Amino acid sequence: MSVRLDDYGLDLDELANGLLALEELPNTSLLINEYIYDVREWRELEHSVLVEGLRGNALAVLAAIELTAAAHHLKKHEEEDRDWMPRFRYPYLLRRMTLSRCSMERELLQDFFDNSIMFCDSDWDLLRFIHRAIRWAERFAHLQPGSSREFTRINLQYEFARVIIEPPLDGLQSFIVDIMELLGIRVIEFDPRIPEEEHRNWVRQQLEIDPRKSRSRSGRLEFHEAGGTSNSIYVVRTMGGVDGFEVRGTMGEDLALIIDIGESEIPATLTMFIEEHIVTVINRRSEIRAELLENSLRLRWYDSSITAEDLGRIIHQCIKDEFVLSVVSVNMIFDPLRISSLRGSILGYKEQRRLDLRRRDPDKLPFIVCNACRSYAPHAFCVVSVDRPPCCGRSYDELASLAQLTHGMDQSTIARGICIDRRKGQYMGANKAARRHSEGHVSHINLHALREHPHPTTAIPQCIAYYIDEFDVICIVSSDYEGRTPDGKTFDTLLDRVAGRQLPGFLGISEDYILSQSFLINEGGLSRVAWMNSTLKRRLALRLENLATENECVNLQEFREFLATWSK
Repeated sequence: MSVRLDDYGLDLDELANGLLALEELPNTSLLINEYIYDVREWRELEHSVLVEGLRGNALAVLAAIELTAAAHHLKKHEEEDRDWMPRFRYPYLLRRMTLSRCSMERELLQDFFDNSIMFCDSDWDLLRFIHRAIRWAERFAHLQPGSSREFTRINLQYEFARVIIEPPLDGLQSFIVDIMELLGIRVIEFDPRIPEEEHRNWVRQQLEIDPRKSRSRSGRLEFHEAGGTSNSIYVVRTMGGVDGFEVRGTMGEDLALIIDIGESEIPATLTMFIEEHIVTVINRRSEIRAELLENSLRLRWYDSSITAEDLGRIIHQCIKDEFVLSVVSVNMIFDPLRISSLRGSILGYKEQRRLDLRRRDPDKLPFIVCNACRSYAPHAFCVVSVDRPPCCGRSYDELASLAQLTHGMDQSTIARGICIDRRKGQYMGANKAARRHSEGHVSHINLHALREHPHPTTAIPQCIAYYIDEFDVICIVSSDYEGRTPDGKTFDTLLDRVAGRQLPGFLGISEDYILSQSFLINEGGLSRVAWMNSTLKRRLALRLENLATENECVNLQEFREFLATWSK
């Protein structure tokens, strides 16, 4: 699209006077001038030349507005804009961000869990939203200064930011909204004639949000339940069977739910995650509420017309819809005596599975590539192995199951390829995946190194490890720690520096990876770690006395003295 300035009634003479009157640049983030179009040097032009320059360039007008009329508002809300990073720290909570300038109830929009909603209360909030989109592109898509075409390409390809507007718009509002479209930001027009009861469905459709299942058809508080008793049992096995479901006994409190899948090539160890994931699948795809207890599953439902056969049919269908499995045999047993006779063999199967999990050889299993974070970080990816789980805290088995057994495209298996450096954890297959998923921004990754080609960090790491050159040691801070490290860093300042980047000396890691035998083996592993926050050390049950926390060191001097004591 093109933007004709004559259509908006903007006073370019007044805008030019505002630019010429600037003795110094506003003390605020000038993201439009830095990344989209730069008019900061135009203040040296003559008035007539400046007006003609603005008249022929809509992006220059937007940049000039950032320096003049909108500067006070942007400065006033700059601190709030800096707080946008925490929105990306939690998986499954955020997928895109949306600006709303319409008459719909705000509570309705805030109810959608996979969107970060910003409401437009002034003309300059439209400009603030462009700022947020630029911050996202710079942080997660490696946008470089002066790259307006690249910014447009990123917006069109990933559609991270959307705007809901409701006519009529005045000249300035129309201008900024049209510039948004010019920059590839999707603009959705809301029709106020849509009945209020249809607003929710309209938003879901426009923002591509999956409808969440209702917890109750009738809205009653009464419910029925089965399972969860001391005699109940739940297991997923790779033992074949006949596709379908079977129910034995009369529905009661005790429940044995035995699910046999027929794919013999699936490792039995993956069924541990499948057991957990089926609970999520049932809750998401049906009106049955499932709760996983130690060795059993509790099912609850509100519809009194649901029979035992209905439960079996629903669970079987949920599993078939979620997983790519040819044979799923769902066996529901309500007979307490029959359940008691099966408990021993099923618990034995689970114990053997746990032993197999501990004994498996990581080098014989494929890498998994996960790019689930690409919804807000186009170049985000994780190369995952048994001994190097992703920094968000998910497990290798979870991602391997999703890659091999579901219809999703966020996870996939890759060949390890030739091992270039085993100690650093560099493989040709991982390097190839890094180049592909980062669009060439990352060419090499070392899975177990911190200072040389470390793995890129997403925005949702459980912990961040970083290297201190002065002491030749590593510090680790977890996301729940609100204090400072001995050298004054916080988790948020570290995250702001490293999220979406491959930055030597800084690395997002999970808590499970810290306990892995391969943990940063190229850097010396846990023996090189000299500081971590006390809550993390306590969770990991680390009793290393040479590992300081904030209880021993709150500044560099105390840290230096602590290290000197242990070096002796």
